[in-house]
Amino acid sequence: MSLRSRGNSRSVLSGYFGRAALYLGLLSAGLVGVSCISRINDVALGTVVRAGVNEVRNCCAFAALKRDGSVVTWGYYNSGGDSSSVSSRLTSGVTQIFSTVGAFAALKRDGSVVTWGSSDSGGDSSSVSSRLTSGVTQIFSNSYSFAALKSDGSVVTWGDSEDGGDSSSVSSSLTSGVTQIFSNDSAFAALKSDGSVVTWGRDDRGGDSRSVNRGGDSSSVSSRLTSGVTQIFSTGGAFAALKSDGSVVTWGYSDYGGNSSSVSSRLTSGVTQIFSTGGAFAALKSDGSVVTWVPNWGGGDSSSVSSRLSSGVTQIFSAGSSDGGAFAALKSDSSVVTWGYSRGGGDSSSVSSRLSSGVVSFADPYNDNRLVPVTSMPRGL
Repeated sequence: MSLRSRGNSRSVLSGYFGRAALYLGLLSAGLVGVSCISRINDVALGTVVRAGVNEVRNCCAFAALKRDGSVVTWGYYNSGGDSSSVSSRLTSGVTQIFSTVGAFAALKRDGSVVTWGSSDSGGDSSSVSSRLTSGVTQIFSNSYSFAALKSDGSVVTWGDSEDGGDSSSVSSSLTSGVTQIFSNDSAFAALKSDGSVVTWGRDDRGGDSRSVNRGGDSSSVSSRLTSGVTQIFSTGGAFAALKSDGSVVTWGYSDYGGNSSSVSSRLTSGVTQIFSTGGAFAALKSDGSVVTWVPNWGGGDSSSVSSRLSSGVTQIFSAGSSDGGAFAALKSDSSVVTWGYSRGGGDSSSVSSRLSSGVVSFADPYNDNRLVPVTSMPRGL
């Protein structure tokens, strides 16, 4: 994966700036991108999101993209550090590199895809190779599988069958019309041009949206995903769909935010954006209020600061993984409110006096955070 901006979901990941420094240092050597890197869609630590694109960090190897379109790899051989089996196809024409925990996928200028690494993690795409020779425009991943979006709106998947590599159960719905794909650790959710959603992968991680396994907001959530969805967000084990009417639909593992029944009445309208840690969601509403739901350890319990989240919030930032997530809300009066795992940034009491006013921006690797007046910040920046 090349280093690019990530869009409007925010999950500040540890180690990003170290990778950015590596990236800048390698520019002088003709390298334009390095992927050890991760995936994100407002997901757990180790996940990187760029404009809704989801990708997972490779555990043990690097893949560097050079200006001439060639790729250099190193690290543990079985995780993609050894690309000798496909080296002849990586000498030119590569435009982007993507990863799972143990494999890489290179997208070439001609729309073809080259994969290598552990077969259990998507390194072997031979079963779908005929469909990866042309037309691929983007690649997405979860921990062990890849999903390629083609120019005709169809989707090709490979990797671990239980974690989304096998999409045969919904294949008829993935032949056309898909505009974007989202993922959590073990499942995918495809957004179609008609506003409907198609899901596959592990049932308890949101792969089955027909009957929400292990806790969702209703047993008939699929009927709410047939139209009107504009964006999808995820934690490590659940999804949240934002609809054009400002309502929210959640499904997946309840311990990761898949069950929003406790706040369902507040998610029927007015939501403009959703943010997440690895284990919890936070919804920002048009009136400046914030809605959060279980679990507490992921930042889902904001009861201790609820009075300060009833109005005036303009933006939310997040940090940490599924077992230690925290949120920080920036308000229109330039103050900051925090909650979640105390050691992960949820407790800002030691600097509270300095966060009561004057804050104009956060360190955010996915967006321009230059000093600008709060009043001139576009909403959603």
